[in-house]
Amino acid sequence: MEALSPRERVLLAIDRKETDRLPIDFGGRVSGISLSVYAEVKKILGVNTTLQTFSNRLQTALVDEEILRLFRVDTRHIRPAPAESWDSRLQGSNSYRNEWGMKLERLDGGYYYDFADAPLAGAKIEDIDAYKWPDSHDLSRAKGKREEARALTQDGKYALFTGFKGVFERAWALRGMEQFFMDMIADREFVEALLDKVLEVQKAIYGPYLEALAPYLDVVTYTEDLGTQTSPLISPKIYRELIKPRHAELIKFVHEKCQARIAFHSCGSVLEFLSDFKDLGVEIINPVQVSAEGMEPQALKENYGEHFCFWGALDTQKLLPVATLPEVDEAVKRTASILGERGGYIFAPAHNIQPLTPPENVIRMFEVARDL
Repeated sequence: MEALSPRERVLLAIDRKETDRLPIDFGGRVSGISLSVYAEVKKILGVNTTLQTFSNRLQTALVDEEILRLFRVDTRHIRPAPAESWDSRLQGSNSYRNEWGMKLERLDGGYYYDFADAPLAGAKIEDIDAYKWPDSHDLSRAKGKREEARALTQDGKYALFTGFKGVFERAWALRGMEQFFMDMIADREFVEALLDKVLEVQKAIYGPYLEALAPYLDVVTYTEDLGTQTSPLISPKIYRELIKPRHAELIKFVHEKCQARIAFHSCGSVLEFLSDFKDLGVEIINPVQVSAEGMEPQALKENYGEHFCFWGALDTQKLLPVATLPEVDEAVKRTASILGERGGYIFAPAHNIQPLTPPENVIRMFEVARDL
């Protein structure tokens, strides 16, 4: 096969067609690397640039262009600019509030910022509209993003990915998970009002951003964890009644703003939702958490390979932190051979590479992948 451009390679994989080599992704919000591990990777590779942060909450690194090229990464990732209407300064050494009003804290010795409060925990339905939502008239999130996209993709050479949280995760974080889950049974009216308000705000704040990226954007990922290690987080029945209709609206909205393909990111065991994602027109499944119940690559490929491109799947939970280099070699080759058979696979870590992962394992996984 004639050599493809990185973008052509990724788009063929999304269309579940064979490519000249394995498409590779690295460095985004759901395929990134912890700051501490990345610092060690850079040291080993002799890259002496300043360490920069990609996600403050997740404490992941902005991957240098030099390393992306070294690993033959076919994608580039972009994120909205911080809203100028939001004071993003840390309110303490280990805490801050995001523009949705939620406090996030990193405990001493912790690796991430976790939700520390739920600002709508005690709210009534009439309080929803009165809440101080992100400023939907602030266009600064899109400022300079078309120019950045052009530079990142080198005018279309690389596939461009972006993403944002879905309505379910945003809603339960505002309400508090325990209370929101009780509400889904006991107070459906409140839940539906909150979900609809979150969707309304998301469409308002992300619309101009997506429009700015439209000439260059290839994939929009919305992150919506629906699985635990062993089972769905909520019942498929509740998902279909409350969440799926909002997902359909969210996907329709994205398609109105740009021609990007839709990726659904959910950690955990989501096998029971795959038919729903197919109904919604989702084309890409991420991160393919192979350590979770029912997420074995062989079965996923056999049963859903004609419907989805799989993106991720190199285990960051039970493999990368402890594996020997030969074990990393074998896992990369096995994963690629199964999920990449006849196309339809983008190689990446199954979510962000975690702290304490040996940097040698990170380097080896990409060295093996780039030669497949």
